[in-house]
Amino acid sequence: MFKTILPLALFALISTSTPGIATTLSTASGAQFGFRRSVPLMAGSAAGLATVAAAGAAGLAGLLFTARVNAGDPTAGINYELTAITAAIIGGTNLFGGRASILGTMIGALIMGVLQNGLTLLAVQSYYQQMAIGAVLILAVFIDQYQVRKESRV
Repeated sequence: MFKTILPLALFALISTSTPGIATTLSTASGAQFGFRRSVPLMAGSAAGLATVAAAGAAGLAGLLFTARVNAGDPTAGINYELTAITAAIIGGTNLFGGRASILGTMIGALIMGVLQNGLTLLAVQSYYQQMAIGAVLILAVFIDQYQVRKESRV
């Protein structure tokens, strides 16, 4: 597990401590369309660069997963979507757009990993593990919506 967390932590540290033009353009290409039009830089290519970076990260994650499982089964990661979405929401990502944090998402992934590991150690069946993850997802969405409504009143 340390071999997986260390590169991710290093990536998060580097990407959050060295903001530059790529960070600004990727934020502009996703969140603030008026800002994107007002900056004469290549905001369209920033969206393409962000897509390429996401594809590279997904490819690296696939390689790490294949190395961990020691198999090239195409159905090996079928049930990880719910866990990944829940981890992102626990980390502070808003479902309806807005700000997200790499560090928050990593903390959410760590929380989900601890939850799944704990349920596995307690010998909970996988069906009930999926139900628990779904319950955590629903709770996280309710908390997120409560915070959004609370901020909109102010």
